[in-house]
Parts: sequence; C-alpha cells; structure tokens
Amino acid sequence: MKASSVWSVPPQNLFLAEDEVHVWCGALDLSESLIEKFMNSLSEDEQSRANRFYFLRDKNRFIVARGMLRKILSFYLGGKPNTIQFQYSPYGKPSLHPYFNEHISPPKSSEIKFNISHSNAIALFGITKSRQIGIDVEYTKPLPDTDKVAERFFGFQENLKYQQLPKEQKLTGFYHCWTRKEAFIKAIGEGLSYPLDQFEVSFLPNEKPRIKHIQNDKVQGEAWSLKVLEPYPEYIGAVAVEGKSLRFIQYEFQTGITNNLERRKG
Repeated sequence: MKASSVWSVPPQNLFLAEDEVHVWCGALDLSESLIEKFMNSLSEDEQSRANRFYFLRDKNRFIVARGMLRKILSFYLGGKPNTIQFQYSPYGKPSLHPYFNEHISPPKSSEIKFNISHSNAIALFGITKSRQIGIDVEYTKPLPDTDKVAERFFGFQENLKYQQLPKEQKLTGFYHCWTRKEAFIKAIGEGLSYPLDQFEVSFLPNEKPRIKHIQNDKVQGEAWSLKVLEPYPEYIGAVAVEGKSLRFIQYEFQTGITNNLERRKG
C-alpha cells in the first residue's frame, strides 16, 4: 500500500519534540502470521480480553490494534513491545504504568502520553510528550438516528448548526462533530461520563477545528488544539491535544503487506 503525502513512512530513529504530536494510522486486517506475532506481544489480561470476543474478525482486530500500540510505543521507549506495562484510569484510559516508567531509558520517556482508537478496519494512535491527548476515529456508515443522537448529546448551538446542514452534508457533519467531542473527552480521561453538551466544537466545512468553549469558558477551550484526520475513504477522525502552536506529524504503520484499503490522497 502506497502512503500519501499526508501519512508518511516513519524514520528509523524517531524523535518526539515537546511541541510535536505524532499520529499513526494502521490497517487492522492482516495476515494470520502477523496476528499471531502481535498476540504474542500482548499481556495476559490483553490476551484474555481478546479471547472474549465472539467473532473472530473482532478478536483479530483487537489483537492487531493492541499489538500496534505496543510496537509504536517501543519505537519511542526502547525495549521490546511485550515488556511495556499499562495502567488504566477509572474510565478505561490507558497510560504507562509507573513501575514501567521507572525502568525505561532515557528517563524522560516516562513523559510520553498516548491514546488509541479503532473503528471497523483501521486504528489511529496519538503520541505526545507531557500533554493530555485523546483520539477518535469512526467508520462513517449511515445511521438511521443521527438527528436524535445530535439532539440528545450535542450542545444547543452544535445541534442547531447540524440540523441546518443540507441533507447531503449531514452524515459527514455528524461524524466531524462527534469525533472531535469524543477526542476531547478521551483526552481529559473521563470518557462519556463527561456531558457532551458541556463544551462546544466547530465542525462546519468552513470552520477551523477548535474547541469554542468548555462549560461556557472560552479561555479553557483556547488552551486545546484540535486536528481533523481522514485516514481512509469513509473514515473520519480527530485528535485533541492540550496546548497550542503544536506540530502534527502523521505516520503510517508499516506492515510490509498490502491490503484492499486505498489511501485518501492528501
């Protein structure tokens, strides 16, 4: 699979600067040999979670997503993917375990923050340093009740703008709004326990991606950066990162095999 100019081949020696955000994209439908390799890199609890999936396809995609996460983190941390240890917030957000942080080299690697999202056949990974980060991707399949979902979960102004969109723009508009909101609540580590109508994001085609306000506080919203991600046709994503004037660099996870997903031209 040939990467576009937007999603580049990563360099052999990765360096993550303080003002950089690295976003990785990976296809999840891989060969059996690669799936087995990724499975062997997972922890016992991750393998147990994988084995609880009813459908084999869902199990394999979970294995690949978690295996890719470990492999990507190993590029920055050094060591083998299977030595990485995670801990989880009460809402399920993963982070590097403190015990693991104490034993990696260089010590500053413990500042690495990350987040992961996968939908259907792809996964996105966000990596940064000393900044809260959240990422989301959605397969933009048609849904019968997007109007009701927007009315229930979007802020008043967001829902008003969404409902006024032309019919042919509504599905895309819905996913642009949803992924940006989901990325933010994942960044703050509270998941859907945080009310989605308590902050507002821009999502119209002519608007720059941003958080307009958090609980009616524009200053809080301006402290965050939002970037739109369109990794493949029919997929929309977003990454929310604490801080401003950040540089976003997008990499494609290389597996050495081809698949049937065609990269969107950047």
